[in-house]
Amino acid sequence: MTHYKIQKALFMDLDGTVRRNKKGGFIEKPTDIELIPGVVERIHHYQDQEYLLFAVTNQGGVAAGFKTPQDISDENAEMMRLLSLHNVAFDRISIAFTHPEGKVAPYNRHSLMRKPYYGMLAVLEYQYYHEQGTILDLPNSLFVGDMDTDRECAEAAGVPYQDIQDFLKGGES
Repeated sequence: MTHYKIQKALFMDLDGTVRRNKKGGFIEKPTDIELIPGVVERIHHYQDQEYLLFAVTNQGGVAAGFKTPQDISDENAEMMRLLSLHNVAFDRISIAFTHPEGKVAPYNRHSLMRKPYYGMLAVLEYQYYHEQGTILDLPNSLFVGDMDTDRECAEAAGVPYQDIQDFLKGGES
């Protein structure tokens, strides 16, 4: 008989939630990135409670032709470097490069991976179940974001949602 571990997760949007451009606007290159003040301490709170840490991010700039998947990878590497200075790391980063109004194939299409759909969460749930024997405790997990699409994704997946401003204040969901 297989025994599965049940584990809570902290799902976080990236841009405007974990990181931002030092000068405002969209991140154009890795050196633009700074962590949102106070976010590291809040992530630590959940990390200390043994939550899995997942980033789930729409990066439609790839579909629009403003960025490449490699640009996004480089930005994520810089973010992870900055987080590592505080002993924080995401267990996995899930990225949706698609946008239905994009110009660059194959990313210029509708996708269930793109928030507000919960495809990224479903894939993470599937991967952890099959790869590690871990059942994600979605109703007792938390999704943190800054956009309506984040909230809609969380609600569709049955995950409690908290806006980044409330998350930074230290309130529980």
